[in-house]
Amino acid sequence: MKINQICKLTFLCLSLFWSATSVATDAIYCPYTKVLELQVQPENVLVHLEGQGWKQLGTYLEPALDSRVSIVLAAHASGKQVMMAFPLSSGIECEKTNYGVSPYKVRIR
Repeated sequence: MKINQICKLTFLCLSLFWSATSVATDAIYCPYTKVLELQVQPENVLVHLEGQGWKQLGTYLEPALDSRVSIVLAAHASGKQVMMAFPLSSGIECEKTNYGVSPYKVRIR
């Protein structure tokens, strides 16, 4: 191989590595767990997750709230687990209650 080809290959490998690691660290991912309760309040909706306390699911001003509620209700009704991802900047701790930051991802499995 020529030096030019080695440089290109090295650059490609490093780019793939950095993009893969950035995907894994784009949020605070709380582990999959069971939905215990859902609570509707005047300004927001909360969900109680096993081992993770209460989490804000969203406020009524957020367009994604209906989708999040649907996913959580489906998980609760079917006995499946959910995972929530929060913005890195929120600094939330998964095992603690969070009344003020909405997730930007909710998954069911």
